[in-house]
Order: sequence, then structure tokens, then C-alpha cells
Amino acid sequence: MEVEEISLFGQSAIRWLRTAEGTWFIRITSAMVLFLVRDPGTRLYRMRRWTEANGVEPPRDDAARPLPDALAWLEQQARVLAPGAFVAKAARWRAAKPSPKQLGLCRRLGLTVPRGSSAGDVADLIDQDRVGQVLGPLILPAA
Repeated sequence: MEVEEISLFGQSAIRWLRTAEGTWFIRITSAMVLFLVRDPGTRLYRMRRWTEANGVEPPRDDAARPLPDALAWLEQQARVLAPGAFVAKAARWRAAKPSPKQLGLCRRLGLTVPRGSSAGDVADLIDQDRVGQVLGPLILPAA
């Protein structure tokens, strides 16, 4: 199952990230994250949204779905909620050099930035750290 998940996420045009605990997510804004939670005892997934204002919320139709369906549903939501350049894996800004502001934030957070990292790589490091801190205590891993 693990190889299948990585393959599906890798084929997506949307930038999926994974917390240290194994939760796959898409950061929409600094105050909103979409993520997947594995349905206990099954190979199905449930979609969730975390917002700073409301915490973790299920969708209206909280059905557990096979991974490809859950991925497609969450990616469609990401396209509606965020500008394409923000969530797209191939966005041009991702290839630029990291900004001094990004690097300074990484230093303050204690994150090691590998040599040669792009702005997108650094943004991912920051997102994984921040989202992991928010979601880690709230949910079980999705993998």
C-alpha cells in the first residue's frame, strides 16, 4: 500500500506534503489545510479541513473513499480554495532561490535548509513543520 500511495501523490499536479507523523496534506493558506485521514481498519480515507478559526472539520458528505477518489476530491477542493500558483507542484516561484525572509524563518524555527534548496523546497520545510505541529496532536496518522 505504501508504494501505491507515494506513486499516486507523486503523479499529482498539486503539491502534496506529508507530516512527520505520516499525514498527507495540502496547505491552502496559513490558516487552512486540507488533509487525509485513513479510516480505521480499512483501506479507505476521509477528507478533512483544518482552519485556524474552526479546527478540524469533515466535509458535508463524510464518506470514506478509496485513496484515488479521496485524492481527486481534495485536489478539486484545493483548486477552488487556493490560487493555482500556490498549490501547483510546477509553479514557477518554486524554482527560485529562497528569500532571506524564508531562510530567517527556518533559522528561528530550527529547521536545517539543505544546500541548494529552492524557494519551493524551503516553503515545504516550513509547511511540514507548521502543519505537523497543528495536526500532529489532533489526529491519527493517515498512512
